[in-house]
Amino acid sequence: MPTFYQICLVLRRLPWYYRLLVVLSSFVILEVPVAYLTFISKERSVASILFFSGVLAALLFQWKKAFAIQCTLLLFHMTVNLYIKGYSYLSIPTVITAMITNLFIIWTIGCLRRGWEMSEEATEKQKSLSSLKDQFIANVNHEMRSPLTGAVVSLDILRDSYAKLNEQEREMFLDQAIYACDELQRIADNILDAMRCDSDVSPPWIREFDLGHVVTDVLRHLDAVDHPIHTDISDGIIVHGDSQQVGQVVRNLLSNCFKFSPQGAPVVVRIWQDDASAYVCVQDKGLGIALEHIPLIFQKFSRLECDVAGPVRGIGLGLYICRRFIENMGGRIWVESKGIKGEGSTFYFMLPSAAKIAQKKIYSNIKKENEQIAQ
Repeated sequence: MPTFYQICLVLRRLPWYYRLLVVLSSFVILEVPVAYLTFISKERSVASILFFSGVLAALLFQWKKAFAIQCTLLLFHMTVNLYIKGYSYLSIPTVITAMITNLFIIWTIGCLRRGWEMSEEATEKQKSLSSLKDQFIANVNHEMRSPLTGAVVSLDILRDSYAKLNEQEREMFLDQAIYACDELQRIADNILDAMRCDSDVSPPWIREFDLGHVVTDVLRHLDAVDHPIHTDISDGIIVHGDSQQVGQVVRNLLSNCFKFSPQGAPVVVRIWQDDASAYVCVQDKGLGIALEHIPLIFQKFSRLECDVAGPVRGIGLGLYICRRFIENMGGRIWVESKGIKGEGSTFYFMLPSAAKIAQKKIYSNIKKENEQIAQ
């Protein structure tokens, strides 16, 4: 059986006019028999019957609104009471005393309710943190298992069968072990980058650089034999930011494209600029992202259920790191996708143009000089 407070929690989800109707209904149900008894006896004082309506109002509304509702009901009750019993000198102190009593009751219930809500919020937050911790551990385990297994297997084969292998086979197993160790290093770097992002430290080296050169350098060192890359990169786009972090953002976006695209699917990289900003676009022809999931993908440790259950590894930090890096450089990152398989997703990020920043500095210096001349 649900408790009275649980019923009130359900009622509090209703619009305010329905909650007000509940309070008024309880008042009418209690007031009608009480008014009848008062009319018969003409001696009984029944102001205390409003206690239940006051408690209900305090549980369904904030204390100020509850007090206003309760005072209105109290005045109505006293009006009916005076009409039945007639006026006396005790009416005014009775009304004042009743208002003070109801204010104390409603304020007390409001404080207790707020304490209960804070306790429930703390419990939910603790559950959320515990769930986040469990998800992080599961994701790290899922992410690290394959490269760790690959490194161990390759090294075991080299140890047990080193003399039986030819030079080419030895190099192959060594390359596999090195690649697996690089994957483990990448995971550790992502976790450390996420910790650094939480400290809200400014990028370590803000300077002007050629955006096209950074993206081209990333593409040159990228292993993308399974995915043809089509580029449209303009030269001479100078931006203001951290070139190393921009390179990491491009690598993370391309890595996601390769993970979630079928073998042989093309990836498009474009760079252009306008008067104020420079833009980078990374487009794939993979699974796409459902519209309801788009707000979640840039959150920390966020992985969609279909990704967790699928073969793609990840701990949900790559896009979070991209967002923090770009925002720390004064830019913005977003994604567009219809969630249709084969149409894929398109990731964009923008950075402030160095020319625009220089123009603002010149304008600011001229403004300061004019102010000094005017003084």
